[in-house]
Amino acid sequence: MMTGANRQTITLQPREFVMQHDARIAELTGQNFGDAYFNGLLRDTTAVFDSEPTIAAMLAAEQIAGRGLDMIGQLQIAHYVEGRRFTDRAVLLAMAETIGLDPAAFANALDRHLGEAVQTHIGETRQLMAQARSSRTRLCDRS
Repeated sequence: MMTGANRQTITLQPREFVMQHDARIAELTGQNFGDAYFNGLLRDTTAVFDSEPTIAAMLAAEQIAGRGLDMIGQLQIAHYVEGRRFTDRAVLLAMAETIGLDPAAFANALDRHLGEAVQTHIGETRQLMAQARSSRTRLCDRS
C-alpha cells in the first residue's frame, strides 16, 4: 500500500517501473491505459501515489450505499484512462456523483474514513491476506 511513508511522488524511476508493469497488464488483460495517464499523469512530477484517499472513497461509498466496488471501478477509469489524480478530493467527489451518490453524504463519509479508519481497514486486510497465505501453504503442504 502506498500510504504514509510509502507515498511516492512521480519521478523518472517510479514512472518507468509503473509503465513497464502497466504495459504487461495491458498485454495480458486488454486493459486500456489512456494517453492522459501515460503522457499526462505519469509525467506530472507534482502528482503523488497515495492509496489512502481511494481506500477512504471506497469505504465511504460502501457505507452510504453499498457501492464500494462501483467507486473503485470509476476511480480506475478516472486514473488509468482519463489521467485524473484520484488523490484529489475534487476528483473523489466527482466520481461519487458519477456513480449516483449524494455529494454531501459522500463528502461526510469520506472525511470519517480518512486517517485512522483507512489504517484500520489496511491492517484488517493484511491480516486476512496473511490468513489466506497460511491456509494456502497448509493446503499445498498436504499435497
